[in-house]
Amino acid sequence: MEISLFLARVIGITMAILYAGAIINFKRLQTSLRQIEEQPVILFISGFMALVLGVLILQVHNFWVWDWTIIITLIGWLMVIIGSIRILIPNVAIAMGRSLLERNPNIAYAVTFMFCAIGVFLTIMGCLPE
Repeated sequence: MEISLFLARVIGITMAILYAGAIINFKRLQTSLRQIEEQPVILFISGFMALVLGVLILQVHNFWVWDWTIIITLIGWLMVIIGSIRILIPNVAIAMGRSLLERNPNIAYAVTFMFCAIGVFLTIMGCLPE
């Protein structure tokens, strides 16, 4: 449980700040997709970072227990999948990003808000006394 609390604090605070920033700067996020298309190395580096962090999370927290800690495991797997897609099939990653940010901005905004809320939830769970 100690590793779950530690990861909840680290991942939770990171997600809360990252996605709050994405909500605040949503218009800039939409325009940054064009920069990623022009500089594909950005997609590769972000995919590499997501893959490594996801694998690290899963090395210490691949727990399939039906309580709040499963969120950490799911985030680890999501990072591995997203990182792999960005590295192996970047055109699909760009198409998915374009579909969300340009064609369905309301869905993208809702997903961004949901991830921010998950970050806040994990931060709270990680900071509660045992």
